[in-house]
Amino acid sequence: MATVFQNGVRFRCLGVRQSPLEKKSVIGLSWLRNNYIIFDKEHNRIGIGTKSATYPEQDLFKPTDQSPSVSLVDAKPTTNQPKQQQPPEVKDCGVHVSHSMIATSKMDNEQVSHWIFTISNKKDTPLNNLKMVWSNNLVSLEIGYNFVTHELQPPMDIPAKTDFSFHYIARGMDPIFVGFPDLMECNEYNYDVSITRSVNIQAEEKEQSKVLQSIHRNNTEGIEYSGPAQKPVSKEIEQSRQEFSSLDVPCSLKYNQHKGYQWRDSDGGTVTWYEVDIVNQSNSTFVTSLIVSTLDSIVNVIGMDMEVTPEKSTILSLPKNVTIIPHEDYRWVYATRQTSSVSYSLVHPVVCNTA
Repeated sequence: MATVFQNGVRFRCLGVRQSPLEKKSVIGLSWLRNNYIIFDKEHNRIGIGTKSATYPEQDLFKPTDQSPSVSLVDAKPTTNQPKQQQPPEVKDCGVHVSHSMIATSKMDNEQVSHWIFTISNKKDTPLNNLKMVWSNNLVSLEIGYNFVTHELQPPMDIPAKTDFSFHYIARGMDPIFVGFPDLMECNEYNYDVSITRSVNIQAEEKEQSKVLQSIHRNNTEGIEYSGPAQKPVSKEIEQSRQEFSSLDVPCSLKYNQHKGYQWRDSDGGTVTWYEVDIVNQSNSTFVTSLIVSTLDSIVNVIGMDMEVTPEKSTILSLPKNVTIIPHEDYRWVYATRQTSSVSYSLVHPVVCNTA
């Protein structure tokens, strides 16, 4: 233990030795070789310092400048601005699609549009047996199509650096969405496709020069119920949202029920029609299988395959020729004598794949 007096200030230290900080207004104790416990005699402070190779000369006990190196005028306040995230770059898959409207017309008192659809193979290799799926607003095609295998009939091959076009009819004034089950990266790239409405002609209904393949579609308007004489009660639309049971669903689905038409038959019973809307919210997966069951009473169903088990359970399944592509919906209707909508449970997890 040693006592050191400097300018009337007494320092009690253990193992005092000469400070390497020569000509400084401080003294220090050796600690772990190059580190020192520093006593600032002028400002009565203590701290830990590191030995430096050279030390600037300074008059003993001369106060050091404690002012900051930057003035208040030069100092500028900074604001924390959130960084804008750049959208992910979508790689060109080499297969481009475009839609060109050539005419509009009415079919069964419904507005339809006529389009020329073009597939451009920009790759250096051919596209063999190209598979495609369509959105629900498709009415007819001028080429053959297999709804089970998603293949064109006959199978279509597009050579490298070649375009292929065909005609189709769609409901409304918007083109259809075309998905490629075997080219998932192309579905992301072709979300913003080239759409041209260079011709907008009101076409007359007449026989087509080419045979158009009709596409099955569900129309919930004007539904007829086979049975005794019925009297319409109301057409008030009442929306009810129902959720599937707590089974795992690998796809991102949205499920809504809408109360549509209500009828009263000759025996005084009431039949209510509900429209069910299933939306595929996935970005790149296709819904190819959906099976639900219920113990509630169902009179009739349109748009789903129905089976009644010996246990009086009703099984509804998505038709084999139906595929719900990304960001599209599928609608089906059912009739019930209940006063409320039917509750469904998933029999199997929804099948989401690329074909």
